[in-house]
Amino acid sequence: VNPMLYRREEAEACWRRADLPMLLVSGADSQFSRHLGDDGTHAYYHSIFGRLEIVELPGAGHMMHHEVPQAVAAAITGWAARQR
Repeated sequence: VNPMLYRREEAEACWRRADLPMLLVSGADSQFSRHLGDDGTHAYYHSIFGRLEIVELPGAGHMMHHEVPQAVAAAITGWAARQR
């Protein structure tokens, strides 16, 4: 499916070295994170990305940008404004 071999351990090692603020916006009703099990928890994400902020949007699923586009935009613009 991909011309480059993906090795999760290598990718995570690179992500752990990233020293920059990051935002993860997720839908609180998304089945995607639940499907990942322990790898889809806030604690797991924070263990990989040191400067991560997580925003969960209530009433939104995996396709939150279609379901609640204003809330997604507000989360992103609010986070970006705090980075100045």
